[in-house]
Amino acid sequence: MKNAFLIIAHNDYKMLKRLIEALDDKDNDIFIHIDKKSPSVTKEMLCSQNIHGAVHIYQSIDVRWGDSSQVICEMFLIEMALQHGIYDYYHILSGADYPIKNVIEMNKFLEENNGKEFIHFDKIFADEGTVRRVVYYHPFSRFYKISKNKYINKSVFLLDNFCVIFQRIFNIKKTLPFDVIQKGCNWCSITHSLANYLVDHRQEIDILVNKSMCADEVFIQTVVINSEFKDKLYQPSFNDDYNACARYIVWDNPKTPKTMTENDYDNLIASNALFARKFSSNISSHLIDMLSEQLKGDNDE
Repeated sequence: MKNAFLIIAHNDYKMLKRLIEALDDKDNDIFIHIDKKSPSVTKEMLCSQNIHGAVHIYQSIDVRWGDSSQVICEMFLIEMALQHGIYDYYHILSGADYPIKNVIEMNKFLEENNGKEFIHFDKIFADEGTVRRVVYYHPFSRFYKISKNKYINKSVFLLDNFCVIFQRIFNIKKTLPFDVIQKGCNWCSITHSLANYLVDHRQEIDILVNKSMCADEVFIQTVVINSEFKDKLYQPSFNDDYNACARYIVWDNPKTPKTMTENDYDNLIASNALFARKFSSNISSHLIDMLSEQLKGDNDE
């Protein structure tokens, strides 16, 4: 199996370096986008000299939380990967992810399920809040978390809500090119066919995510549910199960995924998922050492 790992990162370069080391293989190519606002980083800073696969690093997009720039970044990485080759799978990851299966196990799993799309869906039907993310204009999406002052950020959200209320009162809506809107986890693993399909439908995606709110959790699910790819889902249960996207994620609260520690080791090893999130070079350092040794041991066997 030939894999492309598309990594969106903005900080914690120590963690990113560990992630690259864990994914490295002669049949794996890695495409990384570093937030334009972040300190510059070179390939030499992130990769050892004996790396086996190709690593491509970009830093051209100012990525903002909740803004369409996140979708632009994902599409950019997909397009870059398609320009460099044909891959069996394209894995969209964050810089805070880490594999919990080694390359041999990962490829075996993907070969057994070749052609399946590993995409998570929250529920069978998207709720009204999800639809509002893309059907109404959110002109302040680039400023949702622009400040470290929570009162300023809260004011931006309130202003955005006021704009949506105004649009609802006067029945102002975007005309969307999709009949059904869906939502789920933005981290997924997709086939070459779906990657190509997304690029071919870039114009419709741009309309969907223009002046949207958190559309990175909407656009792939929406494209898939309105296409033949809905019949190729690995787990078409639409029940908020992260096994559908081959990820292990635990939420501390409705807004923040738990940062893994060594106390999570047994659950991670027992999981059928390919990747887990999230990890930190400070909090998760010992756990990453444990996982790295486990994955090396499995490879030796």
